[in-house]
Amino acid sequence: MKGGLLFDLRRLHLAVEQASRPQLEPLGLTSAQAVVLGWLLEPGHGEVCASHLHRQTGLSRAAISATLKHLQRGGYLEVAACPGDERKKRIVLTRKARELQAALASCAAQQQERMCAGLTAQQLRTFAECLRRMQQNLDQTRAGPVPGTRRNQ
Repeated sequence: MKGGLLFDLRRLHLAVEQASRPQLEPLGLTSAQAVVLGWLLEPGHGEVCASHLHRQTGLSRAAISATLKHLQRGGYLEVAACPGDERKKRIVLTRKARELQAALASCAAQQQERMCAGLTAQQLRTFAECLRRMQQNLDQTRAGPVPGTRRNQ
């Protein structure tokens, strides 16, 4: 895989993970654990089931399962059966997880600041719009042909 947008996105993703390690290691967290905790700590997310977490974070089901087990062993969350469906697991954050909220937010802000250095606000807005559109295209592809492609014409 040489060059191209997919390669660039993959390299950026790996660079973000590598750059975050020095900040996350003192907290005792991996990148995946920080993503999951960060998402769960956002206002309005509260208690969710693991299947919802998989869809929202983009992590695989296997990665979510392993990450939740590590976070549970670390005392960051508790897992209970979802009401009405014993197969689904409800995730409940502990005080220990909530105490990391400021540190995780600081890590994310510093990481974003470093990553976006030298870019204008307009460039960042355009990039964010492009990323959202790409995600929508991929979501629609799973549901059927993408509007504006030759498959529809």
